[in-house]
Amino acid sequence: MGFEILPFEVQVSIFKQLLPSELVKLWHDVPEMKQFITPGILRIVTTSVNEMKLKYDFPNEFYFQYECNSDSEEHKNLAHLEFQHNFKGFYGSILIEFFRERSSTAHGLNVELFKPYIFEIIWNCEDHLYHDGVATFEDIIEKAGNNLKLITVKYTGYDDFIIDKLPDSILTQEILQYSDIGKVAIQNFNGHILSEMFTLIPDLERLNMESASYGDNILGDDLNINDFIFPEIDVHPLASFNRLKEIEIGNYLNNRYELSNLYFPNLQKFTLKHCSIHSIENLKAPKLKIFEIQWSAIFIISCLELHSLDVLSIHLIARKQSTTGDSHSYEFIMEYIKSKSLKDFNLTGSAIIGIVQNLYFPALESASIISSSKYEGYFGTDNVEPFINCDNLEYLRLSGCTNILKLPREYQSVKTLYLSGTYYNDDKSSEAFTPVRTSFPNLENLKMKNLELDEHDITEQILTQPSKLNKLELKNCPGFKIDQILHHENLKSLLIQNYSFEPFQNITIPSLIEFEIHFTESEFIMENCTFEKLEYLAINLGSKFSDPGTIKFVENLLPKLEILKLEDHKVTNHISTKSYPLLEQLAIDHIDSLEIVPSDSLNTLDLSKNHLKMDLDFNEDDFPNLEYYDEPQG
Repeated sequence: MGFEILPFEVQVSIFKQLLPSELVKLWHDVPEMKQFITPGILRIVTTSVNEMKLKYDFPNEFYFQYECNSDSEEHKNLAHLEFQHNFKGFYGSILIEFFRERSSTAHGLNVELFKPYIFEIIWNCEDHLYHDGVATFEDIIEKAGNNLKLITVKYTGYDDFIIDKLPDSILTQEILQYSDIGKVAIQNFNGHILSEMFTLIPDLERLNMESASYGDNILGDDLNINDFIFPEIDVHPLASFNRLKEIEIGNYLNNRYELSNLYFPNLQKFTLKHCSIHSIENLKAPKLKIFEIQWSAIFIISCLELHSLDVLSIHLIARKQSTTGDSHSYEFIMEYIKSKSLKDFNLTGSAIIGIVQNLYFPALESASIISSSKYEGYFGTDNVEPFINCDNLEYLRLSGCTNILKLPREYQSVKTLYLSGTYYNDDKSSEAFTPVRTSFPNLENLKMKNLELDEHDITEQILTQPSKLNKLELKNCPGFKIDQILHHENLKSLLIQNYSFEPFQNITIPSLIEFEIHFTESEFIMENCTFEKLEYLAINLGSKFSDPGTIKFVENLLPKLEILKLEDHKVTNHISTKSYPLLEQLAIDHIDSLEIVPSDSLNTLDLSKNHLKMDLDFNEDDFPNLEYYDEPQG
């Protein structure tokens, strides 16, 4: 091959251009080179010769046993003298490798011994957490001189590798490299940009970036880039990180920080939590499946192409002023997001949701937008139809943002709809409803909360429109009247909760199976009603912090009733179980007159909250299947 005709000095000069690990590879991969790569050209210095023999399979004369982990200065000095004796006249390169040694080994390395030689250090680490690890390597590099070409840290453990900080010196950045590390948590970034981190850790697949400066001031106001140590993103467009599959950024506070112009070809999960940054823009991640922003403040999310995405979840919180600590809202903009695969979208926040538009989610099945009025947040009135291209949408939740429904449109695919007023302090607030023009002709499940039903046209447009409704929940919706829903012949489950109701008299809902009624501090009347298929009926407070009222429950036809619960309130009339031949469970808290007739079906009877003495003609033989009986306390 011609190499042998070169003068020996030239051969040595060529070999010195290579790393010692490259000489090892050359010796194995090119058999013809073995005659030239001799113990005079390459030596392997290690604390464990036997393990190095298993790894590299070199002849014995290539290895040197080096003891650097002794606590005895005498032993260390003897080891150094032995090294100097064995390497006298050596003119080649040295590969130093610690194998399966703990982190403390590196502290005993006298790198000044190796200064005359081209050398490289491979450090195999079993400890997943090594405090001051980078500082140790920086100290080694500083003392080593110009002939140290590379330090490679290889992690041989199983947990995520934790790096206390990344090196701040340029020389360390050029020499130090972390290898075979797929998962790493970095706590201090020293101003590195992402591309530098991937130079240091080329095999990285999962990156957890956690600011060590996180404190009680969760979201700072107008911080400078150096106030918190965190990697600045590359300014070069579409910087590529091919191996990375997961990124998690935590506790980073900088309202000027922009995560932009990046291309992650294999990224599958992105999480931003407890952070305050300016924006995420111009991000391409064709394999990304989960995109989450958790309890963070961000101004802009725009121009994302994420065509493998399954879940897009954004939870916005208010910013805090650094001077006063007071929380306040800010305007959030989300636009030009494309995902052909996205099925689940969630947006929750205390921000002013100013713009949500130009979203392309043709496969979307579930969408939720919750806008809170806390810290003066609200949903902008200019936001119209963010889900205009979502013909597969089946679940839609809108809280504090029902102005989305102000244009005439039919959501043919929506089967479950949840509408509520402003979400902050949800049980007490209500929303002045924007006129509704949207309809849901195939609706099966409807939940409404904190809405004034008698002040706007939601009753006419949604509640009373023909549909396939079979489940309805209404909570804190003043203006509700039972006759508003009587046309829903398929209704099987009904839950209503208000401070009070108009009397339910002569009401018929033919398909109803489950019925729950919650009210407070008033009289509730159910009289002469017919529910032919009703199996479950519960009437109670709903909230244990409210005062009870009274129940009048007479002349109701419930032939298939199996469970009856009249709880919290005082029942003012006589009740007999004779009217309910299929009854299995009965609970009545406060009643003066009650008749329990023999029954083969009754298995649970709870009268424990009745404090009056009740004269019940009760024979256990008449109730063969009774399993639980809690008698009155009077």
